[in-house]
Amino acid sequence: MQQVGTKGVASFTHHGTLDSSGFSRILHAALFCLSLAALIAGIAVLTLPIWSGLLYGFSQRQAARLFTIEQTEIHQGKAVTGDVLGELSIPMIGVEAFVVQGLTFAPEPAGKLLKQGPAHLVTSALPGGDGNMVILGHLNVWGSVFLRLHDLRPGNEIRIRTPTGAVYTYQVTGQTTILETDVAAIAPHGGPPTLQLVTCGGGWLDRTRVVVNAKLVSQSD
Repeated sequence: MQQVGTKGVASFTHHGTLDSSGFSRILHAALFCLSLAALIAGIAVLTLPIWSGLLYGFSQRQAARLFTIEQTEIHQGKAVTGDVLGELSIPMIGVEAFVVQGLTFAPEPAGKLLKQGPAHLVTSALPGGDGNMVILGHLNVWGSVFLRLHDLRPGNEIRIRTPTGAVYTYQVTGQTTILETDVAAIAPHGGPPTLQLVTCGGGWLDRTRVVVNAKLVSQSD
């Protein structure tokens, strides 16, 4: 029987299998990549309020320019684009923001619009119109426009100025907390003119929504 020398065995080990030093290098490289990815993800999460706020500010400046264009188009008798519903003002909690138009219950369009500012549910009432007007906004990212929404109390005023120059004043009647799946609570319905402002209940994993309800009390052209 032919014998295999130690040199042959060593050669087979080197060429036919992965030695411990090679495996160790690959493992260290994989761990480094995972650590780097985790670090980048952590930085992105921690700085989310900052960079999302900057992008929100840019979107709101664009909305302000569009709002001015819409006003000019109205005065010139041209059609309004409808991309900006109006300017929202809530003095009690220091909110001054332009409301974008086009929100639906579909997740992706909603996500894109809410990064630009508070958004109007297109199937709900328009300012001053019969039924409930629904406006949603972020709590703690993308400008945190509704950060203090839960501080509103009955009697506080909410104003919306449209591109036509009309100002609609609503008065808070109360607030409720609902589950995020309870879309029936903010579904469009008829009746007297009302307003519902909606935001997250609080916390990254919170599955509730705060809904501030208000009624129309005055209108000025």
